[in-house]
Amino acid sequence: MSYRKINVNSKTYEYVVGKSHVKIRGHGVSKVMAKSEVGQPVGVDKHIVTPANIRNVILGRPGPQVFRCSHHDVQTTGLAFDPYSYEIYGSLDLMIDCESCLDIQALEI
Repeated sequence: MSYRKINVNSKTYEYVVGKSHVKIRGHGVSKVMAKSEVGQPVGVDKHIVTPANIRNVILGRPGPQVFRCSHHDVQTTGLAFDPYSYEIYGSLDLMIDCESCLDIQALEI
């Protein structure tokens, strides 16, 4: 795997995302962290790491982002696959892990 570049506060950092860990280096930062400490949980024992998660680690705010469902005012750090788009189109689209929204999407199938 090769390192990807990300600019944070006009400084360039490099990161690589492996199967279980994330490595970040550059400008006084050299970290190796588990994906579970950095990324968004998806399902059971899976985590997705986005550039926004890497940026938060560099800025000293590690951990998953907190999302708010605008329809049901629920806060969550989890993501889930949209059952409607998977069943109808066969695509794995991510959505906020709001139980009410997931139930509504499943009923539309």
